[in-house]
Amino acid sequence: KNYIQEHTRNQQLVLQHLLKKGSITSWEAIENYGATRLSAIIFNLRARGYDIIPSRLMAKIDMDKDVDMLNTY
Repeated sequence: KNYIQEHTRNQQLVLQHLLKKGSITSWEAIENYGATRLSAIIFNLRARGYDIIPSRLMAKIDMDKDVDMLNTY
């Protein structure tokens, strides 16, 4: 497969995942689909008209400081 075919395939897999589960992390994209550029895939899906909203998971650590743990889409 060439890059364009692989990228298109990954877009479809990520889109199906989002439609089924409602969110995806970079790690899920890598682990499940071998997709290492989730932000590029999300960018292209948005360009195709899909309304994908980012969210951040936060974790509390020492002294109640918020720390970004991971981006999800």
